[in-house]
Amino acid sequence: IGAAPTPENAAEILQHLVTEAPDAALADRVFRRARVGSPISHAWKVYLALWVEAVRALAEAPVSEEASRVLGAEATRGGWQARLASLARGEIDEAAARAAAEGGSERCEAHFYAAIRSLRAGDRATARRALEASIATGMIGQGEYGMAQELLRGEVR
Repeated sequence: IGAAPTPENAAEILQHLVTEAPDAALADRVFRRARVGSPISHAWKVYLALWVEAVRALAEAPVSEEASRVLGAEATRGGWQARLASLARGEIDEAAARAAAEGGSERCEAHFYAAIRSLRAGDRATARRALEASIATGMIGQGEYGMAQELLRGEVR
């Protein structure tokens, strides 16, 4: 990430941290570096912040102030990423996010980020059901689909 702080590189690292090695401090550094390294779109800001929060939830670390700030700002913009930011912040629930989803990819994401909210709240059973629902969308190409599979294999039993 130091050599090439692109959102794509940061995404790869953060998704690895979600599924393999939840390291909150490293996730924070990757997020910060990606945001200061080059201008990134609002969508990338949301997804990177969501993955930081997923890592932190899995590591049982407190909410990231930086990611929370970004999600708060992005939640006011409107559109799909704003709904995901609102879901992560607890401002809307999974049902509202799913109702706003247009297509399988967005439903896959809604289920996945609802699962992360449930994990943060300590509700592993609800998290598991949401991860299973994410996979049930059949959106194999989605990063959230792959992360849901990995979490079900290891972390969320």
